[in-house]
Amino acid sequence: MVLPTRTEVRPVLLAVLAELGGRVRPRDVYPAVTARFPKIAPEDLAVVLKNGHARWQNRIRWARQDLVEANVIDPSQRGWWSLTDHGVDLAKRGALPNELAPRRRQHDAQPPTEVEEDPPEVIAEVNDPPTLVQVVPNEPQHLQQELALAAVDSQDPDRLEGVVGSALDFLGYEVEIIGGPGRTDVLAIAPLGVNRYTVVLDAKSSAKGRVSGAQIDWLSIRAHREAENADFACVVGPEFAGGQLRERASEFDTALLTATELGSLVEMHAATPLALTELRPIF
Repeated sequence: MVLPTRTEVRPVLLAVLAELGGRVRPRDVYPAVTARFPKIAPEDLAVVLKNGHARWQNRIRWARQDLVEANVIDPSQRGWWSLTDHGVDLAKRGALPNELAPRRRQHDAQPPTEVEEDPPEVIAEVNDPPTLVQVVPNEPQHLQQELALAAVDSQDPDRLEGVVGSALDFLGYEVEIIGGPGRTDVLAIAPLGVNRYTVVLDAKSSAKGRVSGAQIDWLSIRAHREAENADFACVVGPEFAGGQLRERASEFDTALLTATELGSLVEMHAATPLALTELRPIF
């Protein structure tokens, strides 16, 4: 099955934490949340990201991070997932979906340039302090700048994967940066209930500022789309060659999106939020 989205996990995570006393070890959270989704198959639980972490546990950690930003979970208690007073109140009276949505963070002026698959706090072992990782700030001007730089940084192809993921997260998608042999670079999920849609995205950087047809494996993109059961496929790059490349994109039903275009969407969304239904035609 398609794994539940972060939006779907948030209320379940809140309910689990409340039922287990409001202060729980992560090792006890994962099975309790998983039990609430009986349709998840064992093979879904076995899928791992390129950092070796289980995709499903990664998604639960991101849902936790969303609740931290919504002031539902207290992030200060290392090794524990604890409800705030606000979280306890929401659990008692029943939380509305918008009350569990993350609030945008304020970021430093100088952003780090690396993106990890996990949220800013990852607890690898429950008795150890959390490992802090850096993420690209989701402020539009930083994202636009980083998209432009990463698109022509062929020495570090993972850089563009990361910032594309951050840009899509800013636009409201639930994002997983996957990568690795035989896998798509980025999976974006539009959590719209019955109107939900998913997109697999391949990030192609080029020091020449233009992606050639030789850089794109169309059969692999089709395979990625099928493997992720995605509705759409997209390639993101600095610019794209014309002619045969665009014909092949049309043949394989794959959207071509430049880093500049993605940056413009980020800028537009910052000024006047775009609905995910409005973004769907892009793909």
